[in-house]
Amino acid sequence: MLSEKVFVIGMAFLSSLFERIERITQDDTISKHWYVALADLDDETFKKAIYEIAKTHKFAPTIAEILDVAWNIKNPDVLTPEQAWEIVYNDLHRYGFYKQPKYDNPILERAKNSISWDALCNATVDNIGVFRRQFMDIYSSLLGTQKYAEVTNDNSKLEAVEKLKKHLAQSEFSKQLGGGENDEKQGDEDL
Repeated sequence: MLSEKVFVIGMAFLSSLFERIERITQDDTISKHWYVALADLDDETFKKAIYEIAKTHKFAPTIAEILDVAWNIKNPDVLTPEQAWEIVYNDLHRYGFYKQPKYDNPILERAKNSISWDALCNATVDNIGVFRRQFMDIYSSLLGTQKYAEVTNDNSKLEAVEKLKKHLAQSEFSKQLGGGENDEKQGDEDL
């Protein structure tokens, strides 16, 4: 949990860079609202987030931008949509129709399944760009849902993400035991 002392020091630092933040630090009511909104962050993550914002933002950050930067700091190994597409695209060339890869990353797996491996394998030079855009949009949406759930502590969304992870794990376990194909879309409706 973010300590008030670290919050006050951090906001003073931001106010020295951005005039809009200075107004927030001078109004106790607004400052308290910002503290409540950012209180789920730990001290170190908050400090790293505001220093990154100081280095990369031209304009004053919002609460959402601070939380977004903090989430990225806490989750440095999350694939970008471009990186996720690169993995799928390389596997298309590596395996083709012969073997559909199964990804441990539930967001990557769900984005791949949303388009279907067969459709990706049948893509032509003319329409691979369309599939790339669709995949990246789907991946971004699913990643956004997970990020939103974690940042806002939205238990229903967090449960849906966990349910998807468990479903994918059970599906893979069932295949290893010789079970048939499970319905890949089951359990995804909450996302």
